[in-house]
Amino acid sequence: AELVEPDVKLSWTAGFGSKLHTVYFGDNFDDVNNAAGGLPQGATTYTPGPLKLG
Repeated sequence: AELVEPDVKLSWTAGFGSKLHTVYFGDNFDDVNNAAGGLPQGATTYTPGPLKLG
């Protein structure tokens, strides 16, 4: 990432009636698109930790 803060907090608007969200975070579209499992969370925010700059 360039010209962005490395410490971010992602947020989204929950769909109508949704209670849980499974977040997949990565830099490879196919890996994220084909991901399975994960830990569902009730919040509509996710803090992935510091992003790698470059």
